[in-house]
Amino acid sequence: MLTLGLNEYQAFTVSSNRVPIEGTDGARFACLGLFGEVGSLLSVAKKNRRDVGAFYTYSDELVEELGDSLWYFTNLSHRLGLTLEEVGTTTARPNNPEKLPLTFFHLQTATVIGDDAALLERHLLALGASVGRVVEVVAGDGGYEREECLRLLAHVLTQLLDVGALTGVTLNEAALRNIEKVAGRWPSERDYGQAYDERCPQEERLPRRLSMVFRERMVRGKPYVTQTCNA
Repeated sequence: MLTLGLNEYQAFTVSSNRVPIEGTDGARFACLGLFGEVGSLLSVAKKNRRDVGAFYTYSDELVEELGDSLWYFTNLSHRLGLTLEEVGTTTARPNNPEKLPLTFFHLQTATVIGDDAALLERHLLALGASVGRVVEVVAGDGGYEREECLRLLAHVLTQLLDVGALTGVTLNEAALRNIEKVAGRWPSERDYGQAYDERCPQEERLPRRLSMVFRERMVRGKPYVTQTCNA
């Protein structure tokens, strides 16, 4: 598996950002995204405990929500003027004696898939509380201090690492899956390839353009909408 650097992943989140809002408003927008994605992460865990043995997509959804949460967290760090490596170093988790560019594996060397749902829920609630404290600061008048933001974000990252460790998911894996998802939905270069019926005779091809016309008319005093295609 590819080893992803923290600042390398942050550069990706900056380049793949689709909302050109800067300054305090940009930080608040990223905070909204982080708060929402962490909520989705908690919801996945709740469904898994409620639907014991029946939540077949749990693992995939868990990795996806962790990746989405990580994307907004990383983007928020950038908008607050912090590198992800700075935040990672502040967690006191790095195992990096060579002083190399920090990677996710420097922060999270092992994971374990446990069956203690109550323990996982406590960590998830702690994550939600940590994000809430970040939201409280960012939602203010914009006069937040760098060191305070660094401390709060480091705490959120620590909780993300703990949740990943308890569910057997490395943040490296979550980040890689997130890159794949984002690049698939919003590619930097759109190349749709050749149409599957391109080599068919003209009369056997699907039309390349469709013209739809919608008309509203009254029938026995009731409004109806009709539609016609290429007519």
